[in-house]
Amino acid sequence: EDETLSCGTGAAAVCVAAWKRYGLKDLMKIVFHSEETLEFNLKANGPHLEGIEMKGPVAHVFKGRIQITL
Repeated sequence: EDETLSCGTGAAAVCVAAWKRYGLKDLMKIVFHSEETLEFNLKANGPHLEGIEMKGPVAHVFKGRIQITL
């Protein structure tokens, strides 16, 4: 397997960790090794994270079929 060039789940986790550890919030940009950028907007109300929004490029990367036999 090859390296994952960008991971929205991991980037979101980094933003939440930065919010908890350093108090960062509002707009954060994560730039990956692939030079892709994802933007995250954290909505916090005091010590409570109320939401997170992710924006970035979208691409269809896989199409497949699966057959399940019982």
